Amino acid sequence: MIFLRDFEEIPSVVATINGDGWKIVDNAHVAKVAAGQCEIHTGDYYGALADRPFSFIAVG
Repeated sequence: MIFLRDFEEIPSVVATINGDGWKIVDNAHVAKVAAGQCEIHTGDYYGALADRPFSFIAVG
């Protein structure tokens, strides 16, 4: 995710799976954070990378 405006310092970022059709073991992880962007990985039931609906918030 690329932020429209860079944060002055590296923000705190939290992500979670949302929507319908996902299982309790599906996941969203914040992999990298910088002042201007973050990288979020989502995974499936088996621990492999997979597309999942998610939402996130960045605070700083």
